[in-house]
Amino acid sequence: MKKTIVSMALLFGLLGASVAWAAPNVGESRPEPVYRGDPYKWEISVKPKPTQEQLEEARWVTLVENNVGVYGYEAQSMTYGRTKSGEWNPNEVLGLMKTVFTNKKITDKLKKDYKGKLEKGEKVSYTLVTLDFLLAEKTYRTGELQVYTNTNRMIDTKAGSEKYVAIPKGTTAEAMYEVALDFDRQMRAEADRLMQEEEAREAAEQQGATGEAGQ
Repeated sequence: MKKTIVSMALLFGLLGASVAWAAPNVGESRPEPVYRGDPYKWEISVKPKPTQEQLEEARWVTLVENNVGVYGYEAQSMTYGRTKSGEWNPNEVLGLMKTVFTNKKITDKLKKDYKGKLEKGEKVSYTLVTLDFLLAEKTYRTGELQVYTNTNRMIDTKAGSEKYVAIPKGTTAEAMYEVALDFDRQMRAEADRLMQEEEAREAAEQQGATGEAGQ
């Protein structure tokens, strides 16, 4: 029981640390994001500093590409949910998903739908939405959907869903669920590794203390 409590404490402690999980190889991956705790990653490079657009692109890992567009997720956004009392919930994982529209029929329709909100030279480019998964139940719900133009200006929001529903087969939600599962596996594996290191350290200290007492 004590081991389980310690393991869970380490698990949730990782969320506040500068620990980056390795994004799974789902589809074609974009450049690796620049994570917290690595402020000199670009500074020490002989290459020119990346532009704001390049940094934005590097945030996202490609999830799925289909006849609608390119779906990606932000690796750094992956996190556990919280209970109503504010405690971490190891069965709930959330992540931010981005959909970039590439289908001309869809972009033309969106341009018509948002004609009154678009400024000169603008077009509807992408949406952002947080997907909220319950791992054991294999269900999910969506947060608020935000609609953006090619100038990164938000022009609309749509309410998310309150109720969790079953994850449909062969959908982007199912692909994102696999990412959530992988995030949970890697976080738990890291927590177990840290716990084993702590147990080994305590055992070594105890052995050293026993040896000194016997002298």
